[in-house]
Amino acid sequence: MFSRYLSLFILLVVFVSCAKTDEQLCASAKDETKYYLTKRTCAKALSTIEGSCETDDPEYVALLSSAHACSSGYSELDLFSLDISSINSASLLTSLASLSTSNETQADSDNYVSLQTAIQTILTSTSGNPGAQARINNFGSEGGTNLNFQLLFMLVVQTGKFFNHYGDADNTGTKGAGGNNSCLFSYTNADAVNWINADPAGIGAGSCASASGSEGSADLEAPVTATEIRSRLCEGIILFNNMMDVLGNVDLSDTVYGDLSNITTVINSLYSAAVIAESGAYGTTVVDTVKTVRSQSDCEALTDAEVEKYYAIFFESTYQ
Repeated sequence: MFSRYLSLFILLVVFVSCAKTDEQLCASAKDETKYYLTKRTCAKALSTIEGSCETDDPEYVALLSSAHACSSGYSELDLFSLDISSINSASLLTSLASLSTSNETQADSDNYVSLQTAIQTILTSTSGNPGAQARINNFGSEGGTNLNFQLLFMLVVQTGKFFNHYGDADNTGTKGAGGNNSCLFSYTNADAVNWINADPAGIGAGSCASASGSEGSADLEAPVTATEIRSRLCEGIILFNNMMDVLGNVDLSDTVYGDLSNITTVINSLYSAAVIAESGAYGTTVVDTVKTVRSQSDCEALTDAEVEKYYAIFFESTYQ
């Protein structure tokens, strides 16, 4: 009898000693996920990595985001080999809308949603308003910086998709060239309407020259629900604002990044011009306030007037 219990005890010790720790399970999941990602076996990569590690692990966040991005068909290699040289800081949104990956034919396509989830995985990896510096503070210099670069390249691609679709662009990225809508949105707020019609700053908005209530994308008006419209409008805001935030906090001096290194200077000048023009026309500071909003939920808490004015005064004027 004693020998029987001894045998059971030995087996239990062997089983426990052979069981993997949480750290080992996490490390194993990471290795498997990397393998599946190299094979573009995206669903398997996602099911392997999801929930396998602690959320304060920057490599885990990066791999989880990569698995979602993989499902969208996104490829950082394609961005650098096909499109990075096409980005022009002087006509930023037009050049982004012209990227080879920007041809979106429907709102919230599977690929668009998967890439948005990949982006949100990194944006929500820290608490509060997302930010490049917050990621560095939370994950350390190396981990945070790596996540910032990963996020930046996805933001570039997704921002191109967004403005191509809702701006009704052609393959050159020209807003309104598709022939269905001349503006991003059909404005109803008085200040936004007056801005488009009167162009008080003399900035010009390209194809968006008049606001009659029916000039915007059909995917941003009824029968689409007000909730969905607000969600989509806010996606554009947080994509652009987070892209600007990351650009201002990473080193892009290497020539491999093309004109990305000049975007911050150009856009900051446009921000300044828009803030001055808005203040002169309306005495308000919507642009200056909304440009710091980088969380989807914070954006959705803005008023209709704030969202419309940001689009009319900044996006319509920036996206010619």
